[in-house]
Amino acid sequence: RNHSKRTRARKRKEEKIDKALKKAQRVKNGSAEAKRIAAPRFPAIELINDPQGFAERLFKRLKSSTESFEMRLAMMNLISRVLGFHKLLLLPFFSFLQRYLQPHQRSVTSVLAFLIQASHDLVPVEEVEPMVKLIANNFVNDRSGSEVMAVGLNSIRELVMRIPLLTAGDGMQDLVNDLIQYRRYRRDKSVVMAARGLLNFIRETNPTILARKERGKFHNESAKPLEYGQAKVFDGVEGAELLAVYEAAKEKDDIEVGSLEKENEGDEEEQGDLERVDKVRILTDEDFRRIRKIKERQEREKLNPRARRKRKPTTSEITENALVKKLKQANEINNEPLEDEEEEEEEEEEDSVGVISDLEDDSSGEDKGRSNDGAVNPHDLEGHVKQQRRELADRLRSVYAGREGSHKLANKRLGGTNNLEKTKAKNYLMVRHSKRVREKQFASLRQQQYHLKKHIKNLEKKKKTVQRIRRRTNKAAQ
Repeated sequence: RNHSKRTRARKRKEEKIDKALKKAQRVKNGSAEAKRIAAPRFPAIELINDPQGFAERLFKRLKSSTESFEMRLAMMNLISRVLGFHKLLLLPFFSFLQRYLQPHQRSVTSVLAFLIQASHDLVPVEEVEPMVKLIANNFVNDRSGSEVMAVGLNSIRELVMRIPLLTAGDGMQDLVNDLIQYRRYRRDKSVVMAARGLLNFIRETNPTILARKERGKFHNESAKPLEYGQAKVFDGVEGAELLAVYEAAKEKDDIEVGSLEKENEGDEEEQGDLERVDKVRILTDEDFRRIRKIKERQEREKLNPRARRKRKPTTSEITENALVKKLKQANEINNEPLEDEEEEEEEEEEDSVGVISDLEDDSSGEDKGRSNDGAVNPHDLEGHVKQQRRELADRLRSVYAGREGSHKLANKRLGGTNNLEKTKAKNYLMVRHSKRVREKQFASLRQQQYHLKKHIKNLEKKKKTVQRIRRRTNKAAQ
């Protein structure tokens, strides 16, 4: 049999189709680039005049409201969005939400999402710590179902991500060590994934509260959450050192990963003397795009367990090997293009203001699951299994919607026979050795009675169906 050759034109066509599929998959999965393009530039919450007074007036109306529960949920959502976006303080709002934090409460995932939206690093730990303990006691226990436990663990993880100082509170060390033990929960996978997510975040931010065996192999012992009101100040453009390392690796294409591991301390000191790019020249839009791409690649590698296993163990002073790791990452980035040709054409149309704002959004430390204005989707707090069920239900709904009207086409069969009709028309000598015939021959008396009753019942159903059709045809004829 002859096959057509894979010509250059076909190869280009296949590559073009693959690029289009990958791009559609990125948009479907909600990549950072797609979310950045789809996110509004100036949300209405940003333009509110006197947001503190607006939140206080709306909260006063909420406390005395007699509206339906859905309307009160909408008011809670708006208040929490305003508080989280502008980093305002409205402490009675947290105690107001506390009455709804029960597993049997209707729309409890939405209430938990509102609590997370209203939380930020300027909220006092003393106000949020009782909420975390209440969620742990009501949701994460052996009496609750697996879906309830997954919601509780995911909510605690999101709160700790918004306020990392929670891990340093009184009694939180014992609570955290109890919660991470659910990663060995064998009844449900969603509980295991939620507990592992909480453990991985605490390993990065405050590993000292964990037991030594829980801290991981490559944890940073000096990592601690910032104190209340403390901010991380940059003396230049954030990520400019990554761009310097990337350009240095690009000039030295012969750098190999193995040679980087064998370099001595003197070489590392020379690499540490790399001059920051933002001090030498003015960064262009292309430089900002590369910085963003490098950051996105680093975030993907943090989430990839294979990349974490491939990392080499650090020495007692982690800063000595930091630049070596960055050079390895830059060398890998150099082997693969930072952007596709189609992405370059789209990004050339954007202005510099949009690129700078995107960098600010990336450096805010928020998770990719959230939008730029800090909104939290309640469905993200549910367990992994429940999300899969919802996706399956959506797929089945689309399948059933596509089947509408198919029975009309099935009744208009022009010719041919189906498999059942062909089986009945076959010669007995052809089918006497089949499994179906042999089971009938050696069937017991009880099995024969069961099949006979089933056959009679089917005949009665067919008889009723025929009678119903005759009645309908007679009425139509009259």
